[in-house]
Amino acid sequence: MNRQIATYCNIDLWLVKPHDKLKTRENHPDVDTIHCPTGSPVHIDQFIKGVDTVVFCEMPYYSTLIDVCKAKGKRTVCVPMMEWMPAGGKGWPQQVDLFLCPTQQCYDVFKNTVPCTYFPWPVDTQRFKFQPRTVCNQFLFCNGNGGWKGRKGGSVIREALAIWPEMPLLIRSQLKEDWPTGVEVLPEVAENYELYERGDVLVSPHSVDGLGLEGMEAMACGMPVISTDGLPWDEIPALDRIDSLSEKRSVRRPVDWYLPKAADLVHWCKYRLGKPIDEASTEAHDWAMSMSWDKLKDQFQELVLNGARS
Repeated sequence: MNRQIATYCNIDLWLVKPHDKLKTRENHPDVDTIHCPTGSPVHIDQFIKGVDTVVFCEMPYYSTLIDVCKAKGKRTVCVPMMEWMPAGGKGWPQQVDLFLCPTQQCYDVFKNTVPCTYFPWPVDTQRFKFQPRTVCNQFLFCNGNGGWKGRKGGSVIREALAIWPEMPLLIRSQLKEDWPTGVEVLPEVAENYELYERGDVLVSPHSVDGLGLEGMEAMACGMPVISTDGLPWDEIPALDRIDSLSEKRSVRRPVDWYLPKAADLVHWCKYRLGKPIDEASTEAHDWAMSMSWDKLKDQFQELVLNGARS
């Protein structure tokens, strides 16, 4: 999300907090960058002095950032991930000038507690190129680093493979772990757009997502998606939706934690295997193009600079 903002919007300066475990990406070529590994007051002051508005995704990451912005009269805008927002909007959210909620679900939850507006998150159609799919011969599962408490659905995939060991499945995962015999675990890729070069249909049995970029990226590449039946995934198109139960769990706040049914995932995959998906591939890409950053970047910038002011 940060890279998309830097690519499409008029960002002058980027404050980068290195990841605790993974290698930090190289600097964006068109944006000046300040690396701040420790939350140094010198680096934060240097960053805030160089901008008029601070935009961040999910959370401030530095405990002093919002306070320093307020003290220096700088505007703050957050793109929240719903599950990581403090319960009741307490704490740092009370000091933020505007929240740009990337899903309708997020907006409905926060509209009465913090200043916010609904801005459906755009798709990076320049980075993720259309590759038409014609027949469903292979499914793709992207596990990433598994997600918090396995929210990406690795356990659902394992259960599905126990039901259908011959499932033609490709797996991409940042975790070094054993997967059931018969599936092909693809090697790491240098760029995220390479994740979708193989496979015909993405299976995404997630339990909770603040947004769900993965499905949006796949559709930009012309790959239809089988997703969990629930929010926020029901806000975007899907080839099929996996029947799911839900229960309340607490992340940073109480959320609906979905439990996709492996048997239903198997049902839809068997139904789609060997069938034409050329029309679904085109429709997925057409939707992504209708939500592209090229179409929505001006609206984003206007909201960042002037949105929700009284």
